[in-house]
Amino acid sequence: MGTFTAEFVQTARILESDAFGTGGRTVVYRVNTLRVTGGSRRHEHERGVSASVSNLGVPLDPISDALSASVLWFEADNPLDIRLGASNSTMISGVRSMVIGATLSALFVTNPSSTVSAIMRVLVIGGASATASLPLA
Repeated sequence: MGTFTAEFVQTARILESDAFGTGGRTVVYRVNTLRVTGGSRRHEHERGVSASVSNLGVPLDPISDALSASVLWFEADNPLDIRLGASNSTMISGVRSMVIGATLSALFVTNPSSTVSAIMRVLVIGGASATASLPLA
């Protein structure tokens, strides 16, 4: 695989109350992008996570300690708890969707529900440089 470029775009549409309390609505848009250039490694998969599974190591090959990722895109149909880098690192709870531009080499997932399974989709990109754009307020 040669090198590649990817762009992640997050768009938020926020409905806020009218300042005068007249029942009107103001729509506020926020658009953030994360552009990845020179990517040389990519891994994407979708898998089920059974109820009550704890600290499931998610394979990210060819991402590893020596060849870390630059971007993680994570989605789940039900909330999952995740740990990045190590199985004993700080937990991020109740994650349904997340894009992170960071150096990482491992992902661990816990399903906090004792009755409901979840489906997660993971995409990691490595060997790239990432540039984020922040909208002006």
